[in-house]
Amino acid sequence: MLLKQKEFLGGGTVLLLFAAFLILFFQQTDSGKKGNSYSVRFVRENVSITIAPGLAEVSGCYFMNNAMTSTRPVPLYYPFPVSSTSTFPDSIAVFLISPQGQKTISFRIAADRQGIYFSIFLFPQSTTEFQVYYRQRIEGKFVRYILRSTRIWGYPLQEAKFVIRVPKSVEKVRFSLQPDLKTVEKNCIVYQIIRRNFLPKEDLLIWWQ
Repeated sequence: MLLKQKEFLGGGTVLLLFAAFLILFFQQTDSGKKGNSYSVRFVRENVSITIAPGLAEVSGCYFMNNAMTSTRPVPLYYPFPVSSTSTFPDSIAVFLISPQGQKTISFRIAADRQGIYFSIFLFPQSTTEFQVYYRQRIEGKFVRYILRSTRIWGYPLQEAKFVIRVPKSVEKVRFSLQPDLKTVEKNCIVYQIIRRNFLPKEDLLIWWQ
């Protein structure tokens, strides 16, 4: 997914890109000259999707690496799969995750109500983790999680892990990505999808009867 260009970061211009839901930036090198690669990279995601009657809950942990020698404030755009059958989320939360715990990050809803804007600080030469949670109402028997925008980066994620929980009453569940593992819990069936060196060609789609 390629969204509109956003300003800035240290006098430079950066292009908001991101996968599954995140748009990141082209960065400049410490010298101020354009580099041949991203100095900020989206490297990994762990996503939990819980499906209930009329609802889908998503909790995603995202990992970004800052190769630069300075702390970088990075504005991000996180899009939601809003459609005629999936409403804009009625509950949203964003957190910075660190060894000291989690810190709430404020966000702004986009004017078109298709996503949110927020900023995080990436520490130098390290990987930063943050979490986005949302809950949206769904009609019908279909859920989509945005993935295709990863291809804009031109390189794959090191790892992507998806854990999908569906009620036992749900029948004939299908996925656009083949699950690697299926287990049964007390009230639900759990599917795990794990991909490494992952450059998705399509979004994660889930259908059921």
